[in-house]
Amino acid sequence: MKTIETNIIREQNYWSNPRKKLIEMKVDLGIAEYCPINKIESLAENLERFIPSLKNHFCRVGEPGGFLKRVREGTWMGHVIEHIEMELQTLADMGCGYGRTRSAGEKGIYIVVFSYEREDAGLYAGKSEGNF
Repeated sequence: MKTIETNIIREQNYWSNPRKKLIEMKVDLGIAEYCPINKIESLAENLERFIPSLKNHFCRVGEPGGFLKRVREGTWMGHVIEHIEMELQTLADMGCGYGRTRSAGEKGIYIVVFSYEREDAGLYAGKSEGNF
């Protein structure tokens, strides 16, 4: 996986609900595009072991553990990146509970968007994707 482009958003924009401070990353998932994440052995368990607080993420399921449930059922790798970037900031006491992942219209290319409290921390969290 690699980051193709990173944009810092500081004003009302396409992704905004009331949040204006967002980081938008265009990522190429590489071979991860061809391997459903629910088929990656122990991925959900390893995520929970390395970042235990991910079990608190509701995601669309609407309850704690919802994100890890979606990992077990199958979701995009970009979605996993989104939650890791948000949680790294939360662990640094910078709450940011907004993220979205959408296809960029090309096979394996996704737009990952997440909120930030401090721009430098958001950018640093975004770099985590390259180490995943």
